[in-house]
Amino acid sequence: MKFRVIAGTHYQDRKRYVKGEVVSSTQDLVKLFTGKFEKLPDTVQSSVGASSPPPTPGTPPKKKAKPAPVEEDDE
Repeated sequence: MKFRVIAGTHYQDRKRYVKGEVVSSTQDLVKLFTGKFEKLPDTVQSSVGASSPPPTPGTPPKKKAKPAPVEEDDE
């Protein structure tokens, strides 16, 4: 089950979770810690440690924008 921290902090498996982060647990944290968690639907993915999805095969990586050239005044 997944739960979002809605108040305070929570420590689990040597990791600190703060308000807004999602915690996975086999125990019902809403019942164990009244007012500290909200239960999330099973379709919600964890926001902790989440990263961008890998690029689609065959898609070139995004290039960083180059800074505009600086024009110098000839005086």
